[in-house]
Amino acid sequence: MEAFKRVGTAGVLWAILAFTGYGQYAVQTITMTKGWNAVYLQVEPEDARCEVVFADWPVASVSLYNMARAVAQYTESPDEPLNSADEFLTWTPGLPAGANSLNTVIAGQAYLVFATAGCTRGISGRPAVPRIDWVPGTNACNLVGFRQSATVTFGSYLAGSGFDLSKLSVYAVNGTNSVKPTLLQVGGFSGLNTAAMTQGKAYFIVCDKVSAFSGPIKVSPAGTGGIFFPTNSSYQILRLKNEHGAPLAVTLSVQNSAAAPSGDVPALPTLLAFDYLDGWQNMTTGVQKTLAAGEEWTLPLAVDRTGMVAGQAYGGVLICTDAAGGRVEIPLEAEYGLPDTTHALWPAGLWVGNASLDRVSQVLTNGTAVDGVKAGGVMEIRLILHVGADKRCRLLQRVIIAGSEDTNGTWNAALYVDEAKVPPGLKSARISSVAFGLKNNGITWDEAYYGDQSGFGKNLRFTYTLAADDPVNPFRHPYHPDHDGLDAKFKTMLPFGDNPTNYIGAIKPELFSISNTVTLAWTNTPAPGSGSALWNPSEKVTGDVTFQVDGLRQTGTIRMKGFFELKRISQVGALSLE
Repeated sequence: MEAFKRVGTAGVLWAILAFTGYGQYAVQTITMTKGWNAVYLQVEPEDARCEVVFADWPVASVSLYNMARAVAQYTESPDEPLNSADEFLTWTPGLPAGANSLNTVIAGQAYLVFATAGCTRGISGRPAVPRIDWVPGTNACNLVGFRQSATVTFGSYLAGSGFDLSKLSVYAVNGTNSVKPTLLQVGGFSGLNTAAMTQGKAYFIVCDKVSAFSGPIKVSPAGTGGIFFPTNSSYQILRLKNEHGAPLAVTLSVQNSAAAPSGDVPALPTLLAFDYLDGWQNMTTGVQKTLAAGEEWTLPLAVDRTGMVAGQAYGGVLICTDAAGGRVEIPLEAEYGLPDTTHALWPAGLWVGNASLDRVSQVLTNGTAVDGVKAGGVMEIRLILHVGADKRCRLLQRVIIAGSEDTNGTWNAALYVDEAKVPPGLKSARISSVAFGLKNNGITWDEAYYGDQSGFGKNLRFTYTLAADDPVNPFRHPYHPDHDGLDAKFKTMLPFGDNPTNYIGAIKPELFSISNTVTLAWTNTPAPGSGSALWNPSEKVTGDVTFQVDGLRQTGTIRMKGFFELKRISQVGALSLE
């Protein structure tokens, strides 16, 4: 056929592959027959030089089909003879350096090899996420391979590609003539709906339209090389789109990695996926979802570093399979992550959230108070909590996040409680809460109150006083003569009511300080964490909160209760208190 004139002077390889995938590193086993073989390379070796990869292989040539060059030649003049050196990049063993046009192999590509003897070899490397750019036309063909999880026909696998199957021509390659391979049309009289794909085998396919179809499910990790969690990140997004043309059940799971070239076996990190109904789910048992035709699934992924240790490599593979027989393997890698000034060990950093108070003390007519009475509504109070690298906790009225960006794009931030101490020229943002007055950025953590049950993730108790002259003291009103704290001439400040001796004189105090106690009791105790715990699932904690107020009534305490939710928004473990 005209479309395959150029094949005769190149090399084509046909192989039967048994593939065993185990993570960041996988082993692809390739069994070749003597003669021409066509293989879809599914892993990329760490050392991808041809002389290293094929060092002990009985091969006379290894070629990569230069589809873009071949199509360009036919577009200019289909009748002119083609230069096979242009349309195939070839490596031939024994040639001097610089004489080969192919020097390294790339995963996710189909290669053509002429084997001088039958053999079985294994290649270890990182699995590749498939991507195919189809070129249509009678004078253009595509040398492609597919990855499937089960026996599947061409018609079923390519159902969502948009191709007209009646115009689709599929050819397998074999033969022992070193000059020219034999092309065998797949399907014959029965058609492509009954012709089964062979795992890992590459095919020449002529299609009728442009397409980027790479399988029933298109998988798009955040990074082109897979899912990678660097030292200062624990969150990534994986997108999966159903391109099958009909509803399709999809399953995601994780597997261990094969041994690295050094011989070390990466440990499988704890990977979690976020479900909008059930929250973070451990990927150990996998997750499933049925996608409608054309539906895209945006899946947040996170790695829990609470069990990671220094010196250990972490990796694995994320496996996506579907009911149409497709399979995609995504490399997974996570770094240990030592702390630094902007990335402290979990749970150190700045936590911001809300206290939702829905129960309150009810004062009866006889003056007694009943605690825990359901309130008529919910009062929301912003909470700002900082946990230092030394695990000391501070409840804040305000905090300023200030920093600058390096030339490499790295953001360096610091935390301040005093705006005047922020160095000039920095970008900054202020977070504050109206609940703790304007003079209370030194709220005390009563660390000894709960003993060994005191601390983040257990119980916290804070005490502070809302000063009599604080602008937000509820007793103070600057325009009311009985609540402004001034004498009758509005000039002299009256003594505060906190000291009983101030009541002896004829002029009585107008303003009083208010004592406050805030307790936080965790209901979702987080994992204990270790030396690499930069992150904990969802970076969010919840629990019960109690506000205890003394001094608002003449006698007795008022208690407000509810629940709290805090989320870590910064991993900066140091706080400037000046």
